[in-house]
Amino acid sequence: MARTATGEASPAPAMRGFIPPPATGLTASAGDEQVQVCWNAAPGATGYVVYYRDLTTGAQWVRLPYPAEGTCNTVKLLVNGHSYAFRVRSSNGNGEADYSNTATVALQVAIPPPATGLTASAGDEQVQVCWNAAPGATGYVVYYRDLTTGAQWVRLPYPAEGTCNTVKLLVNGHSYAFRVRSSNGNGEADYSNTATAVPGS
Repeated sequence: MARTATGEASPAPAMRGFIPPPATGLTASAGDEQVQVCWNAAPGATGYVVYYRDLTTGAQWVRLPYPAEGTCNTVKLLVNGHSYAFRVRSSNGNGEADYSNTATVALQVAIPPPATGLTASAGDEQVQVCWNAAPGATGYVVYYRDLTTGAQWVRLPYPAEGTCNTVKLLVNGHSYAFRVRSSNGNGEADYSNTATAVPGS
């Protein structure tokens, strides 16, 4: 150990070429076409490089072009319904550490949000219902019930492709309730608001 002119031990020089240890505790949380990955901070790291791969297609690992400075990063533009694997490498000016643990997650298939703004306009033995378009919907399923007789909800057999539909063969003077569910190839959303009307009035 080197000593100073006074005979005291001098402090050890800073370690050169030190790279941080691997990040630990990697987790992955699925969203809509994206996944947030988080991990524990690695001592001495100034950034983290995120890697991911599509397990459904068997693709190769993809390295994100920009390092994450914090301990969370959101990987976007993913495919709903696919499973993905993620790992990170802590880094500093001296290089990158080994890989962290691998975290996997499956992105759920997206269904459209519920339709909104449902209105009902009465006619002669019929009611026209209209609503606001729901993003991602390819059709709408209309339900109605006769409030006067206390009947159960009836689902129309054919979905509506537009944002209006006319329910026919109703009884003039009866009160009816209506609601719709937006849908696509992945399923149906929850119900819209309910609108009521009395045909023939």
